[in-house]
Amino acid sequence: MNSTIKHIFRSQHRYTHRFCLLLLFSLLFSTLVFAQDSAENLEQALRQANSPAQKLEILPRLAQVYFEQKNYIAAEKNAQEGLKMARLAQDNTAEARSIYWIAKVSQQQKKYNIALNQYLETLTIAEKINDTEILRDVYLSMGNLYSAQNIYEKAADNYQQALAIEEKAPTSSTIKSNLLENLAYVQAQNLQYEASIENYEKALKIHIQDKQAEKQNRVLEKLSQTSLNAGKLQEALAYNQKIIQLNRILSDGVSLASSLNNLGYIYRELGDEKNAIKYMRQALELNSKFDVANRNKELRQKDALYAINLGVTYSNLQEYTNARKKFLEAQEIYLSQNNEKGLAKVYNFLGANDYLSGKSENATKQINQAIEIGQKLKDDEILKTSYWLLSEINRKTSNFQASRQYYEKFQESNQRLKEKERQQEQFLLQNQINIEKTEGEIKVLLAEKERQALALKQSELERQKQEQDLRLKENELALLKRNQELQAAALRNQQLEKDRVEQLLQISREQAQSEKQKRNIQQLEANRRIQDLALKQKTAQNEKEKKTNELLSKSQELKDLQAKEAETRQKNTLIAVGLFLVFMLIITALIGFTAVQNRRKNRKLAQQTQELELFNKRLQSSEQILQKANTRLKNSEREIKDKNEELQASEEELRQNMEELEANKEEIESQKEALQFAYQKIEERNNAFMQSVKYAEKIQQAILPNKLELKKVFAEHFIIYQPKDVVSGDFFWFTRLGTKVFVACVDCTGHGVPGAFMSLIGSSLLNQIVNEQKITEPHHILENLHSSVVKALKQRETSNIDGMDLSICVFEHWADQSITLEFSGAKSSVYYFRNQELKELKGDRKAIGGSQNEKILSFTTQRVTLHKGDCVYMTTDGLEDAPNPKRKKFGTRRIKELLSENATLPLNTQKEILTKALDQHHAGTLQRDDITFIGLKM
Repeated sequence: MNSTIKHIFRSQHRYTHRFCLLLLFSLLFSTLVFAQDSAENLEQALRQANSPAQKLEILPRLAQVYFEQKNYIAAEKNAQEGLKMARLAQDNTAEARSIYWIAKVSQQQKKYNIALNQYLETLTIAEKINDTEILRDVYLSMGNLYSAQNIYEKAADNYQQALAIEEKAPTSSTIKSNLLENLAYVQAQNLQYEASIENYEKALKIHIQDKQAEKQNRVLEKLSQTSLNAGKLQEALAYNQKIIQLNRILSDGVSLASSLNNLGYIYRELGDEKNAIKYMRQALELNSKFDVANRNKELRQKDALYAINLGVTYSNLQEYTNARKKFLEAQEIYLSQNNEKGLAKVYNFLGANDYLSGKSENATKQINQAIEIGQKLKDDEILKTSYWLLSEINRKTSNFQASRQYYEKFQESNQRLKEKERQQEQFLLQNQINIEKTEGEIKVLLAEKERQALALKQSELERQKQEQDLRLKENELALLKRNQELQAAALRNQQLEKDRVEQLLQISREQAQSEKQKRNIQQLEANRRIQDLALKQKTAQNEKEKKTNELLSKSQELKDLQAKEAETRQKNTLIAVGLFLVFMLIITALIGFTAVQNRRKNRKLAQQTQELELFNKRLQSSEQILQKANTRLKNSEREIKDKNEELQASEEELRQNMEELEANKEEIESQKEALQFAYQKIEERNNAFMQSVKYAEKIQQAILPNKLELKKVFAEHFIIYQPKDVVSGDFFWFTRLGTKVFVACVDCTGHGVPGAFMSLIGSSLLNQIVNEQKITEPHHILENLHSSVVKALKQRETSNIDGMDLSICVFEHWADQSITLEFSGAKSSVYYFRNQELKELKGDRKAIGGSQNEKILSFTTQRVTLHKGDCVYMTTDGLEDAPNPKRKKFGTRRIKELLSENATLPLNTQKEILTKALDQHHAGTLQRDDITFIGLKM
């Protein structure tokens, strides 16, 4: 069979039934399901709830139930009420769940940007409270959100995040299998077939373990389709055979028919036409048995599809009559359903079959009918096939002029299809850029919001800590002062008591010393008198010695009085009695000597007795004084004990205050740790954001011109490219088209991430305008760029005012070694150095896009002739506006002076001079804008 005609048959749609339905199963699945709850029960529980905590438990669940019932207004109402209460109660879990269901409603209403914002806010709260269940559900829903917008890479990233959480903390096999299926689906859409098959296999194992036959069947169909798309026909065949076995077990005749048709298709792709016909016949016969009385539209369409598949297979086997019968069966079905597109396809199949069977004239009629419908429907897919078939038919019949004409029409249709595909790809790319930009902006805003909240909280905690520290210091000082005062008072009391006791003791000692001195004097006097008596009366010597001993004993007894105060008086009395008896004995002994002397002695003894009595009285007086002193000492001891008890109470109070201070200190430390944890989370987010920005830097570097390509045209050149942030709103662009070389130096609105997104758009549009649309005049390039930016950013419908300033130079070399420079500028100029003079070409005072969003904007082109050795300089306003520490700009004048003075030097040297001058001008000042400066030598 003609290989080109076979291509038409191979274009027949491969799979049917569930293979046509690209469903995201997780859109109908959520892990926050409370199976036993109903809206009525929850509403009643809400009315009976007595506390905010009970209401906060019910409201998110009620929002979920209403969402699952597709009552989105009630779902959002309850979620909003729950959110309001959660924020008042500072209940982070209820807040996260409420925002989550609000986001689900927004997503259902296709408000994707709003939903993304709400999901990211939920994600922030869930990360803060480490609620893995909410985190998993948010990542799952964000995956669905991106998948719905065909942003499959982002969808896969979010599904993988959800799957990682589920694997760490498993909840149910159903959740994991659905996550695996969703991930496998988006991987297949992103042409990552190996990874997709691997994840479908994992999901299949779970369904086999759970004995879920219907789910096994669903996953096997996807495995078969993915294997087929990956070119693994044998694997697809094996999967489809398992599907047929399951469908027979499940008694699902409709699905069995579809599986038989798919199996037949796979055999046909493998070149086994006989088995292909066998299974396709079975599929058609089985499908025609269902709903015989009321053949519905879907089943009839399957009849047509199976008939076409069988017809193509017959045609491949050159059984053209059988093939024609099957095509006519499909034609009858499409006619009855008024399905013009299906009918046009059948006409093309009939035409191809007639042509292969040698009926070229009939084939042409069939194909012309397809063309008539295709033109009516403006369906280039149908027209492309029809024109190509007619081109082949006329070529085989040697009608080369008609063949060429149809081939040109085929190319036109094919080009329109490619253009639609390109536009769709561009739309998807732009959509991805926009949503990534939105996500980045939302993350930055949320991080900034959280940072501000944490900074405010930290400021408040610092203020409270300072106040508490001040109170603590004041309390410590007051307690210290009070303690010092108590200690000083106690010391003063102790000193006073000590002084008073010392004074009493000193008085006692002085009195005792006085008495002692008096006794000594009396003793000396008595000794003297006794000595006188001894001299006068030797017979009284013994008695005198006894008297002396008794007096010495008396002196000893007096000394003991100080230690034995209670016994002093009794001892003195005994001593006095003893002395009296001694004296009486002495007097009796002396009576025999002389009466006069005895009388004198008696008088003296009587006098001594009186003195002793007087001494005893004084001793008694001293004893009373000592007793009073002892009483005062005991009183002082009691007062000192009371003071000590008071001091102990003060110390206990001080200890309690110190414990309270320590507890407050621990609370402050705990809050400090919480803040540190929060800052750590912000740091992690910032790191993740910076990784994204770093990746964006790689993407931006990739769009910049290849230095080797630039060097081929300008052997000597330099580029100063200094982004203010990691990524830049400036970019430079280069391309060659025929004999012309294009160089652009572009400054987009803003800098950093927003500017970088604009630079991607600008570079893409310049490539499209010059390389694809072949527009080469500089002013036309700027005009088309303006209208494209306005259209791409929808600036006439929205408030977007992003744009760009740029200069574009078109160089063309001529045989006489001269070079033509054509220049157009949008609020940008270029300088060129020729004949020892620096000259400037000023651009139009109009910007690309931005607030000038009128549909048509005209620019002018300036032309100059250059020669070898001349230099051209292109720049954005970053260098001109660069500030120094005094906020003075680098300025255009200084740029011109530096270029004029150094234009004859090698360009590398010029670059060093400019860079050094810029560094000296900055002098440590932060860069304010992106800087780009290009030097080119002809």
